[in-house]
Amino acid sequence: HIRVAACTHNPAIEMLVQSFHGPMLMSLEQARAAAPLMGRRGTDEHRKLAQAIAKRDLETATSVMRTHINRTAKRVKSLG
Repeated sequence: HIRVAACTHNPAIEMLVQSFHGPMLMSLEQARAAAPLMGRRGTDEHRKLAQAIAKRDLETATSVMRTHINRTAKRVKSLG
C-alpha cells in the first residue's frame, strides 16, 4: 500500500496511507481470524491491480481499487 501511494508522487496521499498503516495491519489480523479465506481475495485484488498498472490500464486499475477499498472499508467499519 505504501509503495502504491509513493507511486502517486503526491505527499498528501503518501502521508495518509502511512497514517493508516498500523490500523490497517490490525484490521487485517482481525479479518484473518474472522474469515481466513478472505486473504486470497485481497491477494487476487493486489495481483490484478499490479497487472493493470503494468499494462497502464487505468479503467481496470480504478475498478480493482474501488472494489478493494470499499470492501476493506466495510470490514473496518464493522469491526469498530
